Formats: sequence, structure tokens, C-alpha cells
Amino acid sequence: MLLKEFSQRTGFEPTYKYFIEVIHPEYMQSEMSKDEFCRQWKRKGGIQKAYDAMCIERNEQQDLAFRYKRAYQETKDALDESWQVKNRLQYKLDMIKDIINNQ
Repeated sequence: MLLKEFSQRTGFEPTYKYFIEVIHPEYMQSEMSKDEFCRQWKRKGGIQKAYDAMCIERNEQQDLAFRYKRAYQETKDALDESWQVKNRLQYKLDMIKDIINNQ
């Protein structure tokens, strides 16, 4: 059964990942027709289970995005600090060159 067929029969569209990892294997293990499987799936709380799993997945993705954002900011801060050190050293080097040239 395809995701589109499942969605048409249940009126619910899970994520592709959830469909492939959970729903489709359940369907393939059953001996029910597509219509029967979809009715049973809904009757047994499939929609709520799918919503719960999709919420967990969304939270994990938000967590990952937050960690990437924090890592990016830490890297940016370290780079900014490196540029400040480089500029201070360049300023001191220029001052030393001026002193040497004026002697």
C-alpha cells in the first residue's frame, strides 16, 4: 500500500518516515485487505500513536536544530575572538615596525 492510498482510506497523512518505518511494515505483516487494515488501524488508536510519534520526531528535530544553532554561535564567537587577537597582534607589530623604521 502506498502512502497516498493509506491517507485516502484513513483521512490521515502521517509523515513519510512514520509510514515507511511503522505503518507499512505492519500492513505487510497482516493478511488484511487495504481497507480492512486501515479500518483496524484507526480503530486501534493508530492516529493518536502516529501523532505521538510525529511529536517526538518534531521535538528531536527541534533539539538538533537548537544544538546546531548553538554550535554555530560558539564557532562564530571563537572566530570573532580570533580576529580580535589577530588585529591586536597586527597593531602591535605595526607599532614595532614604526619604531624600528624611525630609529
